[in-house]
Amino acid sequence: MGIFTKLFGNRQIAKIKSLISALDSSNVIIRRDAAKLLGELANPIAVDSLILALKDEEFIVRVCAAKALGQIGGHAVINPLISAVKDYDWSVRKAAADALDKIGWKPGEDWIGAQYWIAKEDWEECIKLGEPAIVPLKEMLQDKAKDVREKASEALSRIKRSGVNS
Repeated sequence: MGIFTKLFGNRQIAKIKSLISALDSSNVIIRRDAAKLLGELANPIAVDSLILALKDEEFIVRVCAAKALGQIGGHAVINPLISAVKDYDWSVRKAAADALDKIGWKPGEDWIGAQYWIAKEDWEECIKLGEPAIVPLKEMLQDKAKDVREKASEALSRIKRSGVNS
């Protein structure tokens, strides 16, 4: 009997494996719901599959995968969630940042921290970071959300006025 079977029982392992398989469905609703349920079960067996789901073509699946990884936690989810805070969709960025919060991760004073604060839409923290935030903020000038573009532009202007060279 394997360690996960001892800890979680045959039924739960079978359910988790079924949900992991559902992440490969052609139906976005099934993939979304599978990611949600895997998060609720919070079993580390699902981590690798949920990390792959962070690359799903549908933003809602990526959002649910990020939330699920936050519910499961552990060291293995940190780097994939950090990558997800750079997603092109704001809701995925926000879900990944919230998941990092849930597992107790703290941003540094570097470009990764800037990406995190952008995902949280905490423009004041980006401004406090100064130079490390410049490149990530410039990237947000191309965001599909007008308010994100405007806030990034304002933050860049404030950083420039503070004397940091861009």
